[in-house]
Amino acid sequence: MLHAFTNQYQLSKTLRFGATLKEDEKKCKSHEELKGFVDISYENMKSSATIAESLNENELVKKCERCYSEIVKFHNAWEKIYYRTDQIAVYKDFYRQLSRKARFDAGKQNSQLITLASLCGMYQGAKLSRYITNYWKDNITRQKSFLKDFSQQLHQYTRALEKSDKAHTKPNLINFNKTFMVLANLVNEIVIPLSNGAISFPNISKLEDGEESHLIEFALNDYSQLSELIGELKDAIATNGGYTPFAKVTLNHYTAEQKPHVFKNDIDAKIRELKLIGLVETLKGKSSEQIEEYFSNLDKFSTYNDRNQSVIVRTQCFKYKPIPFLVKHQLAKYISEPNGWDEDAVAKVLDAVGAIRSPAHDYANNQEGFDLNHYPIKVAFDYAWEQLANSLYTTVTFPQEMCEKYLNSIYGCEVSKEPVFKFYADLLYIRKNLAVLEHKNNLPSNQEEFICKINNTFENIVLPYKISQFETYKKDILAWINDGHDHKKYTDAKQQLGFIRGGLKGRIKAEEVSQKDKYGKIKSYYENPYTKLTNEFKQISSTYGKTFAELRDKFKEKNEITKITHFGIIIEDKNRDRYLLASELKHEQINHVSTILNKLDKSSEFITYQVKSLTSKTLIKLIKNHTTKKGAISPYADFHTSKTGFNKNEIEKNWDNYKREQVLVEYVKDCLTDSTMAKNQNWAEFGWNFEKCNSYEDIEHEIDQKSYLLQSDTISKQSIASLVEGGCLLLPIINQDITSKERKDKNQFSKDWNHIFEGSKEFRLHPEFAVSYRTPIEGYPVQKRYGRLQFVCAFNAHIVPQNGEFINLKKQIENFNDEDVQKRNVTEFNKKVNHALSDKEYVVIGIDRGLKQLATLCVLDKRGKILGDFEIYKKEFVRAEKRSESHWEHTQAETRHILDLSNLRVETTIEGKKVLVDQSLTLVKKNRDTPDEEATEENKQKIKLKQLSYIRKLQHKMQTNEQDVLDLINNEPSDEEFKKRIEGLISSFGEGQKYADLPINTMREMISDLQGVIARGNNQTEKNKIIELDAADNLKQGIVANMIGIVNYIFAKYSYKAYISLEDLSRAYGGAKSGYDGRYLPSTSQDEDVDFKEQQNQMLAGLGTYQFFEMQLLKKLQKIQSDNTVLRFVPAFRSADNYRNILRLEETKYKSKPFGVVHFIDPKFTSKKCPVCSKTNVYRDKDDILVCKECGFRSDSQLKERENNIHYIHNGDDNGAYHIALKSVENLIQMK
Repeated sequence: MLHAFTNQYQLSKTLRFGATLKEDEKKCKSHEELKGFVDISYENMKSSATIAESLNENELVKKCERCYSEIVKFHNAWEKIYYRTDQIAVYKDFYRQLSRKARFDAGKQNSQLITLASLCGMYQGAKLSRYITNYWKDNITRQKSFLKDFSQQLHQYTRALEKSDKAHTKPNLINFNKTFMVLANLVNEIVIPLSNGAISFPNISKLEDGEESHLIEFALNDYSQLSELIGELKDAIATNGGYTPFAKVTLNHYTAEQKPHVFKNDIDAKIRELKLIGLVETLKGKSSEQIEEYFSNLDKFSTYNDRNQSVIVRTQCFKYKPIPFLVKHQLAKYISEPNGWDEDAVAKVLDAVGAIRSPAHDYANNQEGFDLNHYPIKVAFDYAWEQLANSLYTTVTFPQEMCEKYLNSIYGCEVSKEPVFKFYADLLYIRKNLAVLEHKNNLPSNQEEFICKINNTFENIVLPYKISQFETYKKDILAWINDGHDHKKYTDAKQQLGFIRGGLKGRIKAEEVSQKDKYGKIKSYYENPYTKLTNEFKQISSTYGKTFAELRDKFKEKNEITKITHFGIIIEDKNRDRYLLASELKHEQINHVSTILNKLDKSSEFITYQVKSLTSKTLIKLIKNHTTKKGAISPYADFHTSKTGFNKNEIEKNWDNYKREQVLVEYVKDCLTDSTMAKNQNWAEFGWNFEKCNSYEDIEHEIDQKSYLLQSDTISKQSIASLVEGGCLLLPIINQDITSKERKDKNQFSKDWNHIFEGSKEFRLHPEFAVSYRTPIEGYPVQKRYGRLQFVCAFNAHIVPQNGEFINLKKQIENFNDEDVQKRNVTEFNKKVNHALSDKEYVVIGIDRGLKQLATLCVLDKRGKILGDFEIYKKEFVRAEKRSESHWEHTQAETRHILDLSNLRVETTIEGKKVLVDQSLTLVKKNRDTPDEEATEENKQKIKLKQLSYIRKLQHKMQTNEQDVLDLINNEPSDEEFKKRIEGLISSFGEGQKYADLPINTMREMISDLQGVIARGNNQTEKNKIIELDAADNLKQGIVANMIGIVNYIFAKYSYKAYISLEDLSRAYGGAKSGYDGRYLPSTSQDEDVDFKEQQNQMLAGLGTYQFFEMQLLKKLQKIQSDNTVLRFVPAFRSADNYRNILRLEETKYKSKPFGVVHFIDPKFTSKKCPVCSKTNVYRDKDDILVCKECGFRSDSQLKERENNIHYIHNGDDNGAYHIALKSVENLIQMK
């Protein structure tokens, strides 16, 4: 049966191991043989690691508060701007990055020009804004969510530092750090492109400083300061226990031996061509204001026309054009190092190039010092032209005389009196009034006034030259604004008038000119002083773009190689302890690799391992990055030595179609078998068989399945000593299993690690991995892991099925992104599941989101009978005379049938047996340092769960009866009086002593905060921080992981012959039940008095944890490892959308939605249905006793054994889990 569930997908796992030995030698039972060399390396690494001065907690929180405040300001401003596609433009390189993130086709990948792409324009037949603004909107939504989370945790942190007592706990610092890091990454996705010009506003010079002032202010803001502030806080968090990158290691010596220095001459030539060194040398010592002044004071026309000037300076004299962001920072580093300059000073110069200024904004703030000659020619021209044109119809505050003089000097005539200029003003006025009428959701009350303005302007237009179809355009526009007829004709006509308006600047004093085109034909066109300037700029701009594009490509190829900082091998000693031996690479020399390789032999005492591999991802890089330029040197040239021809241009422009061509397939096969690279690296060792590969996808499949070798040699201890003395680093590879006395592989990643070295073809070690270090946290003792410097290796392991049908990672992503393919895969997988289990004695595991508990589990056989007899253990710590022999002892406490998951946990006994442990039965001492004291106190987990329940109930009351909650703190009651008042308002947790462990101080504080919010104006956002459930999230730590472990334990107990029945959470508000009291919530359409936010919060009580549990359970079911086999019980998915979209509720009713062995069940009435008569007449009394009005069933009766064991049902949660499972049982019977 299990054969049907054997995994067919390539899986990727991260195996994290420590790389620092414990300082307590008594606890460390490994790596003794080479410990001396490890200690030497540790001291060398310690001196290389940057251990910044740790901030104390108060300073860290203040820095967090400042950063949070600035992020909120940015978030609010960007939310009002991101959809302005008429003003936003992005560089094509950044546009391609966005295409990968927003998942749309960006077209040709290797464009030579780096140009701005306006989001209101068209690219490849589609609007650029189609996907990008949606992606940014999603980013803003996620920012909003994490801002709320971070705000709550920061508030909790601040309050804990202020109060300094046990009642005010700090947030979980790992989660606090993670929340900020995610928030920072989301914000940086926008802030960094804004600060380096990848997102820009090229047309703000045309805007007036009135209604658009917020847009102008946003566009002119310096976002590098916010980026630096976020970076500083990320560094501070890393310094306080975060991870810092140390090295990127490769175990493949062919990767380490590539030589990037061949690019140096090409890069230097391009920098000389740009005359960049001289410009930087002139400006590097100046402030940002002085650099701006330098460009402002240039004589724009003479410098622009001077062909001996740098193309960068000439460009800035005509138009603001920043240095492309993908090149800028690499240039700063490349230029600064050999010249001994400060990198930040160089970066400041490069950042200042193309920094935008708005004439309208500057004039509004400083009319006396305003001078159009301080701006680039095109910027000054556009401002003068637009303001003069606007002034013919509206009142505009601008330097009219200066603008007229500027335009007249360019054209050599009085521009404002030219008929063409008047015509431009007419069309501009019409466009502005049309824009008002197009806002359907914000139409003015006086629409007729705007229609009249448009009609009158059209009537008074005098055409300065003959324009065919003008009357047709006029007619189509007037038909739409007056009668609403034919919107398509209207938009076409408006677009055509826009084209006409755009060409009018070239009509003043224009002369007809004839010139031969590239085919030798005579072509006529009009030219005037303005078009002469713009045509010259096209040549300059093309040179500017091409040069920086070539620099970008050279840096990209260079970085592909230099991102690897170390070459390494893995060493295994006689005790099977493993080490990483790594040598830092200086790519101008390759002897660092050969130094290690020359020490390897076949007869020494220590085994060594290297990885030789090739992937389909690398293959694409080899194919696409080959250059055909004469004299160019490429590190991939040795791959392209086949005599079989192929079309390089088709690869660049039309890869998706060209890869299907047989000519390319044959070319790739030949390169893989007979190229110089193939022979030098002996790829024949992989054992490929391309005879049956008739497509490029077949070749990828063959490569991904077979292109891996774990090569072993040996090395002597003397050679290791020599290498360490020469500067190589020797790091131990450790975890708890390795350093323990028993040396048993208890953790799955320990087993996976050993599979790699046991010759398994399925388990593979990726040759590249990262080494990072965690700096000590101030105040932690050295013997604790957070109190000392620790190095960590994050190895990447791939599990590649060796059956011929396996699906590689690339194909998986393609499937996930194609909804139709994903639906088909789910359907096929479901059929496979039903076929495998249909004739077996399967069980159904029902899991229900509880009211009192977070989740309850009930197991039924295929006929609906409750199964159980689960042995529940308790544990007690047994102290021995020798501390090393002290241990936890597990003893059976009782037998249960329906399980509350929140208190249980799977643990391994000292004998190696896995058992279910009820943590609430574990008692602890008041003082852990008193050996003779008896353990009588409840453990923290049980207390935490009770407190979570109480806080949920108080938050519910805050939403439904605010005044009663505020009355709880009237007249400043004592703790005893406050406790009595709370007991009168909320129901008891119901386990053990009544109202034990009420979090009195936390509740007081929540109510005081609510009172303060109401006094300050009752701001809903502030109130949400108190009344929504996220405030209690810190109480849920670790619970979900325990719940997943229990389900997996029970799944394995029944030999995986099981279905799992879950609540369907995709039905967001249809028939939703409250997480507080179990009642079904009316929707806003059913009851107009129901507040949507209140309904949402009530339903989400407990649902957030359950939803997270659901996601983690499905991830677990994707890859359950049993011995050397990987089993998959649900279809492959990448995110929740891959199953929720497929399971989306249709118009028709449903009984279940299968997703592999998991069935999503409509939870409606499951808790109210009687287990005896099946009527939905069950109610709960105040003690959570189920009573059926129809048949008289009571769950507290001392029932004798009943049919289907329903006497095991004792409360509402048990009943809910039973019926969730029973629905699946009934559905499966009907399906068969």
